Amino acid sequence: MIAEAKPNLGHFAITEIEKLLGDRFKLITQNVDGLHQRSGTQKVYEIHGSKQKVRCSKECSEPFDFPENIKYKEYMEDLTPDDIDDLKCKKCGNWLRPHTLWFDESYNEKYYHFDTAYHIADHTDILFVIGTSGSTALPVNIVETVKIRAKWIVLINPENDTYFDYILKGSKTLHSIQESSSVALPQLKNMMEEMINS
Repeated sequence: MIAEAKPNLGHFAITEIEKLLGDRFKLITQNVDGLHQRSGTQKVYEIHGSKQKVRCSKECSEPFDFPENIKYKEYMEDLTPDDIDDLKCKKCGNWLRPHTLWFDESYNEKYYHFDTAYHIADHTDILFVIGTSGSTALPVNIVETVKIRAKWIVLINPENDTYFDYILKGSKTLHSIQESSSVALPQLKNMMEEMINS
């Protein structure tokens, strides 16, 4: 499903916003699908990892692209002996694992940009929170860090009853856009373009 997914208008708008803002732009994402990179965005910090990468389960090597010679399989289809060999670390022989944060694991800087995400939150003047409900720890902490600093937070979400709506209630620096990202972000990109070019 991830391999067949395509970037939408929101992804492409983010890429255009990055071009407009240059070094002032940073994208922290929970998404593991790689669609931001496929749409052309450069400064992407994947705090939950990437489905396109694997790493040694014993942590002896850095993450690398999923082996190309392993073909997609149906759920009930068995691995071949070659598949099994290719799913083992070439350095130590242990199993490879998806390069994604699992529920029983903790964030860290090495794989999930933990310190970098906090650094970005500490130095941002405006944080856009797009399409997430606030159900995982690091995104919530990023929003709370920006809120404490009394900087602007813009929520873009079709729903208005997320955890973020709850913790930001009454904030004077909050703006909420109850719209999908594929509608709101192209409009936001056009507004930024007009402001920068005027």
